[in-house]
Amino acid sequence: MLVHYLRSNPGICAHGEALAQGDVHDICSHYGAKICLPDARKDDAIKQLTNLKNRDPALFIYKILFDAAGHEIAGFKIKFDELCLSQYEAVKNVVVNDIDIKIIFLTRENLLRRYISFYLAKHVTGITMVTDSSQAPKKLKKISLD
Repeated sequence: MLVHYLRSNPGICAHGEALAQGDVHDICSHYGAKICLPDARKDDAIKQLTNLKNRDPALFIYKILFDAAGHEIAGFKIKFDELCLSQYEAVKNVVVNDIDIKIIFLTRENLLRRYISFYLAKHVTGITMVTDSSQAPKKLKKISLD
């Protein structure tokens, strides 16, 4: 929701979870426009961006995600717990070592809701990120927690 609100400001280029595992998605600016093309150029753009992300995450951050593309500011979303995973070591190094990067750190104060959200993603739906409404679970079964 925060990414959508930030994108509503014309001065902000707010990428979603562009560093998530798998193919690059949920990016804005002219790079986002390239991955939304209706033909084979889309697949080529996604492949090129994904290869860069996987080969050199730091370069991907600075060249792609921090390219404000006419906006005043650019940024991206990443989950804090992902920065603790070994595959995100290069990303963590960029975030920790660059003092010019500003961070909006959101926490969920209701610990029960946070746990239920985690539990549903891990044990029920397997979904941690939804990029369009067709990916959202239609109806969840009842669960019980001890």
